[in-house]
Amino acid sequence: MKKQGESLSLFEIKSGKALDKKFIRSIKNFRMHYPDLQGNDVPGTVIYSGEDVPSFDGVSFVNYKKTASLFSSRKEKFRLEF
Repeated sequence: MKKQGESLSLFEIKSGKALDKKFIRSIKNFRMHYPDLQGNDVPGTVIYSGEDVPSFDGVSFVNYKKTASLFSSRKEKFRLEF
């Protein structure tokens, strides 16, 4: 459960170079299993070795060389919890 003021972003990392609809399967499954988060428009991003794509089926695709830009604007430190 997210606490007020926290944000959630979903990332999928793939080694492929060609955009493939299969790359977003995990992000879509997460959104399906946690529908209460859908109202918050949880952003999803696939990091891969292909070209940047602003949005494909609600998920953006970013080349791995540009991943620093995904995290540099965060005010808080990145935190991973299980």
